[in-house]
Amino acid sequence: MNLQKIEILIRKYESGETSMEEERALHDFFGNNEVPVHLANYKKMFSFFSASKNEMLNDEGFDERIMEAIGKEESTKSPRGKSYRLFPILGIAASILILISVGVYFQTRGPQIHFEDTYDNQELAYAETKKILMLVSGNMNTGSDELQNVAELENGFRELKKISNLKSGMKNMEKLSVLNKTKNLITTKK
Repeated sequence: MNLQKIEILIRKYESGETSMEEERALHDFFGNNEVPVHLANYKKMFSFFSASKNEMLNDEGFDERIMEAIGKEESTKSPRGKSYRLFPILGIAASILILISVGVYFQTRGPQIHFEDTYDNQELAYAETKKILMLVSGNMNTGSDELQNVAELENGFRELKKISNLKSGMKNMEKLSVLNKTKNLITTKK
C-alpha cells in the first residue's frame, strides 16, 4: 500500500472514522518492519495493540471492578487553583511597595525645586513644559513597548495549560484500553 494512502488512513483512524477493513490494513502495514521514520510511533502503537490482544487476565472480579471504575466520576481540581487567587493580592502588594519606595526616595533626597529657574515669559515656559512632557511621554512609550513581550509570554503559558487536557485525555484512553482488553476477554471466552 502506498504511503499517501497510509497517511490518509492514519488521519481517519485518529478521527475514529476507519472501518474494520481499514484498521486491518493499518495493522498489516505497521506489522511490516519497513516503516518510514516519521511513522515509527504508529508502528509502536499498533505493535502494542497486536501484543495486547493475546494477553489474558485471570482475575475473576476484574470485570465488575472495571465497570465500577468507569461509572465513578473523578473529582479533578481545576488548574486555576490558589495561584490565580494570589494575583490580585500580589498586585496590591507590589503597588504598596512602589509607593513606599517613592516616599522613601523623596524623604531622603529632599525637595529639589529651584525657584530661580522660573520663567517670566509665559510662552517660553509653556514651550519648555511641552518639550519636557514630550520627552517624558516618549520615554513612557518606549518602556511600554517592552511589555508586549510579557503578553506573548502569557500566551505561551495559556498554550502550556492545554497539556493538562492531554493528561486527562490519556487517562480516558487508558480506560478505553482496559475496556477493549475486557471486551476481547469476553469475546474469547464465548
